[in-house]
Formats: sequence, C-alpha cells, structure tokens
Amino acid sequence: MGQGVSGEWSIDTARSRLTVKVLPAGLLASALHPHFFQPESWSGEIALDPNRPGGVRVEVRIASDSLRDHQPKLSAKDIARVEGQTRGADILDAARFPKILFEAGQLDSASLPSGAEGDFRGTLAGTLTLHGQSRPVSIPIRGRVTAERLEADASVTFRQSDFGIKPYKTGLGTIAVRDEITVEIALVAVPRSPSR
Repeated sequence: MGQGVSGEWSIDTARSRLTVKVLPAGLLASALHPHFFQPESWSGEIALDPNRPGGVRVEVRIASDSLRDHQPKLSAKDIARVEGQTRGADILDAARFPKILFEAGQLDSASLPSGAEGDFRGTLAGTLTLHGQSRPVSIPIRGRVTAERLEADASVTFRQSDFGIKPYKTGLGTIAVRDEITVEIALVAVPRSPSR
C-alpha cells in the first residue's frame, strides 16, 4: 500500500464477519425469507508489499460444510433442513468440494495511504474457487490500516450458475432462490507473529 505499510496479517475471525446473502425468487418470493449464511470455520491471511504499487496477497479459506443460516424467522428444524440442502450434492456438494477459496494478488488502487497508516480504497482482483470451479472476481474494498490493526469492508455479487451450481427451486419453481448471491465482508486483521 503506502510506503512503510508492510508485513503479514492474520484475519481475526472472532472479530470479523462474513455473510452470504441468498434472496428468494419465484412466484412466492414475497412470502419467503432471505437466508444469511455465515461460516463457523474459516481463516485467512493478508500480506502487504510497500515496494510494489497495489502489491497485496490475500487468501481466505472457508469450510463448505460450516456455513450456518442466521435467518431469525425460521425454526431450528427449518434451518437444519436449509443447511442440509446447502451442503448437499445439489448445491455446495461439500463432501466433494470441502473448501471455498478466495485468492488475490493485486489491489487496483483508487486511494491509498501515503504513510504507514491511513485509509485505503480500491478493487481486489482475484480468483474465487467454489464448487470445484475457479472464476475471476473483482471485489471493491475500503478500509484503514495502522501498525496494530487492519480493517476492511467489502461486498461482491456473483451468480451461482457461474460455478456450476443450479439455484435451488421446488414446487415447479414457486419456491426458489435467485441465481445472484451477495457476500458482505467486514474484516479485522492483526499482525502475524513470527511463530504463526
């Protein structure tokens, strides 16, 4: 990023939030609830290179079978059914594809701090691997970096069908979800210790 902003960071998943929003579709869409999936098992690292403009390395890993639906209007039984369908062969197929991976190596900058600390804004150019298929993904991101903490917010929308996933539907399409899903991310990262 800016001169003096460097080093390696680990995402603090306890203080970060990653939410996958899946919206209803079909004839009954107005009566159905959206779904808000959050992973229970995920991790990631960020590395910054002060000597290369836009130099960054980001890797985020998510266990496919750890996504949990946080839709408060559904019963525990309904949530268990939705989560089972999501992990199943027709959607994530977590048994065959246990990991979701995002990797990026470039931050196309719009605004970066000129010193060791400050706000930044840009677009992460990377690759998302989901359901065994990899596709390029660009994620607008903004945040702030200090010597002790890196914070970033981002949101990206993509189509399930681009990754070979057929969006869920039943009842002749009266109950369905949209092909497009949105991932919202609020990251907190801390410097990696030499032993990590």
